[in-house]
Amino acid sequence: RQAAQGLESAYIDRGSHAAALAHHWGVAGGHTKEAVYAALGGQRAVEGAAYPQAVALLTRALDLAEADTSLPVELAPTERLLGEALFASGHLEEGRVRLERAVRYLGGPVPTLSTARTSATVAGQIVRQILHRVAPSYFIGRARTTEARARMLLLSRAYERIGHCHYQVGRSLPTVCASLLNLNSSERAGPSNELARSYGTQIVGAGMVGQHRMARMYMRLAEEAVRGITDQSVLGWVDLMTV
Repeated sequence: RQAAQGLESAYIDRGSHAAALAHHWGVAGGHTKEAVYAALGGQRAVEGAAYPQAVALLTRALDLAEADTSLPVELAPTERLLGEALFASGHLEEGRVRLERAVRYLGGPVPTLSTARTSATVAGQIVRQILHRVAPSYFIGRARTTEARARMLLLSRAYERIGHCHYQVGRSLPTVCASLLNLNSSERAGPSNELARSYGTQIVGAGMVGQHRMARMYMRLAEEAVRGITDQSVLGWVDLMTV
């Protein structure tokens, strides 16, 4: 405990030392602070591409939160980050499971391996997308509150990576399903990096099934969405999709 308190006192930026703080608070039996620092340390590890460390820290934070639901760990964001770290580490199926948990915590539908269920979800999302195209001023940016918008953006990120998990192992229908869920979620959030990325993804998806007119439509939407965006990863993604 003294070591943990000493670290807290010594450093203003505790995020840089979150992993060490999580360890020391864990040794001291301070599970509340251990969970908080493990989640923070995992986030910093993902940002620094230290994925094995991120997996260990985020798993610990979630294990503690599962054992004690009163702990201040945000489950959906933490599960999504763990899914990202597992995906980046090459553990696609484990990552997908975590990403799906994040979606369920957020109350979103999950693409499944059941053809019937996923086909039904795809049909519903196609209808929703048609409505977005018919009345964009009503549906796009419909998430008005800060909390609702943050939820839609988190869902968008999770769906994008779930789609990648399915795509990597050749599951076409769940890939399409995740792509549509991503698109509709990001449109409800309104202008964002996630929206630009989702339009880029749709360009390729539409082109692969021979819908070239639709691909050109999403290309125009992507070009509009990236205006004002400076994030090179987003710009690069859209450029890659339009090649």
